[in-house]
Amino acid sequence: PVGGWNGLWIYGTSDVIAENNTIQDTGKEPVLLGEYHYQDQGWQVPAPTAARLYLANNMISNNSGTCNSQMYGGDFPCPAVHVFRSSATVIGNNISGNTGDIIRAKGSLINVQDNSGDSQGGFAGNVSVHDDNYGNKYGSVAYFSGNSWTGVSQVYNVTESRVTVQSEQIPSPGYGELYPVSISWLGAECPYVQDECLQIPGTIALPPAQMPLALELVENATVFSFADLQNFDSSMIHVQNQNTAWGS
Repeated sequence: PVGGWNGLWIYGTSDVIAENNTIQDTGKEPVLLGEYHYQDQGWQVPAPTAARLYLANNMISNNSGTCNSQMYGGDFPCPAVHVFRSSATVIGNNISGNTGDIIRAKGSLINVQDNSGDSQGGFAGNVSVHDDNYGNKYGSVAYFSGNSWTGVSQVYNVTESRVTVQSEQIPSPGYGELYPVSISWLGAECPYVQDECLQIPGTIALPPAQMPLALELVENATVFSFADLQNFDSSMIHVQNQNTAWGS
């Protein structure tokens, strides 16, 4: 079995295949692709660059560590699979014993299919934008299909990105959450404020394997599309915006 601080810690330009491993009892994320600490004091790691991971048929368990970065405002429960400004295909994994998000992607391109996972209150899929604070906002593109999630507070939480989900049973929200899906646009309005317009991250140079979606964003919208979902309809989506007429 793979243990340690991280199970897989992958940063810099890379193209990695990880299949049929057991990753357990890590101090931080079991799988980390892309180094989100690059702006944190005391970290000597490269700035974001294109990278790709194919993660298939692994057993990932007992992820209960606490991570920390100014990227996320301080401490947060470590996600099981954390993808930052990178591309990942995550297929057929069993991801159990989590206290944080099962999948977290920021400014990334991800293809997530046929996994099973549980969490004590984290999100199943936490998909968000990366604002580099230099006038660039890199949205994520994510595809989820055939996954089975349990114990999560919210199933899909999407911020200034594009997500498609199909062929899943959507569990009811828990831990005080009222909606299984939340979509948010938190910035000002693009194109009137150009710095708010979404861009595709540079990791498009290494697109995720077997990705069925076009790697495109709507530059001024958070998009959530779905098909063939059980225990779900559009009334179960919470839309959060800047309380303008353009919200939803």
